Amino acid sequence: MELQAGQVAVVTGGASGIGLSLAKQFSARGIDVVIADFRADALEPAVAEVAALGGRAIGVATDVSDGRSVDQLADSTIEAFGKVNIICNNAGIVCPYGPAMWEQDPNIWRWSVDVMLLGIVNGVRSFVPKIIEAGSGHVLNTSSMAGLINLPGLTPYVAVKHAVVGMTETLALELRQRKLDIGATVLCPGYAPSGLGWTTREVAPGYIELPPVPDGAEMQAPPALLTTDDVAIEAIEAIESNRLHAIVSRGDHDPASIRRRLDSVISDLSN
Repeated sequence: MELQAGQVAVVTGGASGIGLSLAKQFSARGIDVVIADFRADALEPAVAEVAALGGRAIGVATDVSDGRSVDQLADSTIEAFGKVNIICNNAGIVCPYGPAMWEQDPNIWRWSVDVMLLGIVNGVRSFVPKIIEAGSGHVLNTSSMAGLINLPGLTPYVAVKHAVVGMTETLALELRQRKLDIGATVLCPGYAPSGLGWTTREVAPGYIELPPVPDGAEMQAPPALLTTDDVAIEAIEAIESNRLHAIVSRGDHDPASIRRRLDSVISDLSN
């Protein structure tokens, strides 16, 4: 898809992290942007930052786990700009690190599925018909390197991110089968300092209990080898080249890790 001024992009989870970097990349190209985020108070500064780069921008408070809220986001987009060309289903959370699969809180499993899997389902359901009406466009679904490899201690996150990869690959086939001028990309970045851990704490519902952070302690994360801007730039290039997979790594997860997993699948195939 050729990105050009006058197009309209919607970015969920767009008030910070990778989402905000995506919104800024679109705006710098003269594309109008709708920033959707669960945190209503984060929208105004994000909109100001994005609009300063060239494109028009609005913010819409949205709960991606609620299909009606995503429908309202789509309606607000059409009301503001008359069309939509790009939907970036980017909103995400992260589960507590450490517990084995059988030790993870069932509520964490449900919340992970609701936000990171059904949130994308809701985005596709609400926006693809409107992209069809626009004539052409693209769907970008944010997964993770965790959608391509296995990370013990993060089973809910890994499970959902694997599902996003398979779902996007299937969506791409369905769009081609219908002969629609709409592409699909799954974004799989390695670790970038997006603030996802802190954001997860801000938006956690009351029935979720997250482990406390010790007084004065920073949330621990691996050394940052990527920036969120690096990830957004790679995602934009994948959209423009209609590439199905946008895998962004700077060594935190060696590509050999992906090959080893795929090789193990192939080796287990029955002859």
